[in-house]
Amino acid sequence: MLAFQVSCSTVGDNGSEGDAKPSAEHEISRILSNPDSATAKIKGAVLLFTAPECPLCLNYAPALADFADSIKTTGVKAVSVVSGTYYSHRESQEFLTTHNIDMPLLMDTSYVLSRHYGAGITPEAVLIDSLGEAVYRGAIDNWAISLGRKRLMPTEHYLRDAVSNYLAGREIDPKTTDAVGCFIE
Repeated sequence: MLAFQVSCSTVGDNGSEGDAKPSAEHEISRILSNPDSATAKIKGAVLLFTAPECPLCLNYAPALADFADSIKTTGVKAVSVVSGTYYSHRESQEFLTTHNIDMPLLMDTSYVLSRHYGAGITPEAVLIDSLGEAVYRGAIDNWAISLGRKRLMPTEHYLRDAVSNYLAGREIDPKTTDAVGCFIE
C-alpha cells in the first residue's frame, strides 16, 4: 500500500484566528513554506486547480500523479487546489487518494487563489515562483483540444516545460495557454 503525505487547509473559511478571511498573499506564503519537504528550499509551487468529478480532471489523473512524483525533489511543490464549496474535503481528498496523486490538498472555499491567479477552469495549472508571482498559467499540455476532442497523445507539454525552464533559469514560453475543462464554480 502506498503512503500519502497529504495535508489540507481551507482558504476563506472563518477559523479560530478570527473572522478575517485569509488574503491571497497569506495563503501563498503558507504554500511556499517548507515544513516537511525533502528539499532544503521551496523554489516555487504548481497550483493544480482540480475538481473531483470534472471529466478532464479524471482523465488527467494519471498524468497528475506522474507529474507530482516527477517534481518531488526539484524544490517545486505541487498542490491540488479545489475552489468553491461544491466539493467537500472528503470528496476532494478521495479523488487524490483514489488516483495516487501524492500532493497536498488546499480547499479554496472563497475563491481567494483562483481569483488572484485568474484560474477559471479545471484542470488548470499555475506555476508560481518563490515570491508567489505567476510565471505560467494554463493547460497541463495540449492533449485536450476542446471539450470532447482529444489528441491520441499530447505533442506539447506546457506545464512540464514551464517547470523545467523555470528551474534552469530560462524564459518560459508560452507564459499562458488556454486550459480546457470544467468551469470553476
